[in-house]
Amino acid sequence: MIELSACRVAVFDLDGTLIDANNKVLDGILEGIEHLHSKKLKLYLASGRNVHSMRTIIPQLDFLQHFEPVIICNDGNVLYNQQTHEVKIINSINDSILKAILAELDGKADFVIENNSRFYASSKGAATKLFFIYIN
Repeated sequence: MIELSACRVAVFDLDGTLIDANNKVLDGILEGIEHLHSKKLKLYLASGRNVHSMRTIIPQLDFLQHFEPVIICNDGNVLYNQQTHEVKIINSINDSILKAILAELDGKADFVIENNSRFYASSKGAATKLFFIYIN
């Protein structure tokens, strides 16, 4: 087992780790976060959520004040600074490849692709589903 004193950084997932499906902080999390912060660990948040979703939930989670301002989003593909609102995209799909994917799938499937913080939907139905399920 690793001694806490040997650690300098802790990285946490958000959904199902720190909060439940209703965005409520899970039992014991606040105490644990405060304890780690008091031990001078740098705390980071990593999530599969996109930047828009993170911007929406940050104001609801007071304990994030103990975390470093940079949040790892989109399963590690985007860094979002919650203080400066700077977004750094690590990888994106080349525009010509994106156009080829969109052309190949046109009419064959309902889908949404997020690339460079923009969403591309194959139909209004796909865009509506994204909005109600993921964004809203």
